Amino acid sequence: MLQKPKFKTLLIIMAVALFFLAAALILQQVLSGNPDLAESYATKVLPFLTGSGILLWGWIPASITEILIVVGAAALIVLFIVWLVRLIRFKDWRALRSLRLLIIIVIGISFLSANYILSYAANFNRLPLAQSLELEVKPRSQDELAEVTNWLAAEAAILREDLHEDENGVFTLGEDGYQAALREAYLAYENSADLYPIIGQGLTVRPKPVRLSSYWSYTGISGMYMPLLAEANVNIDQPDHSIPFSALHEIAHVKGIAREDEANFLAFLMAENHPDPAFRYSALLTTWIYASNQLQCRENDRECLRMDPSPAMQRDLNAQALYWDRHRGRITEVSTTINDSMLKAHKQEDGVQSYGRMVDLVLAWYEKEQPAS
Repeated sequence: MLQKPKFKTLLIIMAVALFFLAAALILQQVLSGNPDLAESYATKVLPFLTGSGILLWGWIPASITEILIVVGAAALIVLFIVWLVRLIRFKDWRALRSLRLLIIIVIGISFLSANYILSYAANFNRLPLAQSLELEVKPRSQDELAEVTNWLAAEAAILREDLHEDENGVFTLGEDGYQAALREAYLAYENSADLYPIIGQGLTVRPKPVRLSSYWSYTGISGMYMPLLAEANVNIDQPDHSIPFSALHEIAHVKGIAREDEANFLAFLMAENHPDPAFRYSALLTTWIYASNQLQCRENDRECLRMDPSPAMQRDLNAQALYWDRHRGRITEVSTTINDSMLKAHKQEDGVQSYGRMVDLVLAWYEKEQPAS
């Protein structure tokens, strides 16, 4: 006969977990109506939370997120089966054992939710990045967009000439591959800290490679920030030219930039100061894709002609299109829908389309910086 389940300790833990969740929810509500306070939280409190995660897990080269998902999912299935078997075999205290499982679930969800709010969701309440960087975001003409789009193409074409290629003429990260890119991605932020104090100094963030990336690509995701661990994860199976930009994007999330368009823009901005030209090329090409998708020139409009990518750039773009076409399917659709819903829940009304809004920030930056260059 199994002993009667005991609840005293579990109830105390649950009370603590619910208290933390309630405190996090109250803080989120307060910050949602006070961007200045949210900015102070992100710059003064958040670094301690992310710093703890970096100190605890940052030195481990493997993705803890990936390990938890794979091992944790398997463990949960096994434990649930064991619990179910025992529940069926032993009739004593069935209701109490079911209640204990429910309490454990409540504890887990409460702690995880509180951590998520404090480490990530609260950052959606920050001041707009454009305001912090003194950039004027406003409606732009197609001619202005064409100018920037063509500038991106021209800059990318110049850099592409001296970068590594594989036997098919497609960009490659070279001998050290993605390992060096992930290891050295932080240099973009380190070299930019004096120019853009908003990113803060903080601890070195090194994105982690996801070993099961070939399967992960079926979700259509190129990178993921795990706020519970302050861990940036990058898909290493995607085309090489996308990896540096993905790494910089995920570091932006660790730095407290939650909105996707702002994380994209910060990745572009930081790449400008990375010593490896492959990072700047990655950012320029990715940004060119977003900008050219928005450019709608009138036929025979010489004021608004889109510059074609160079032959080398076109090979990279073709390789990217073929790669994602091979992985597109029902899983991608479900993943995109979930991501879209999560972004909209955080007041990013455009959902997954918000990634492309980085172009507005790039246009504002170009207007401010290029005349002085």
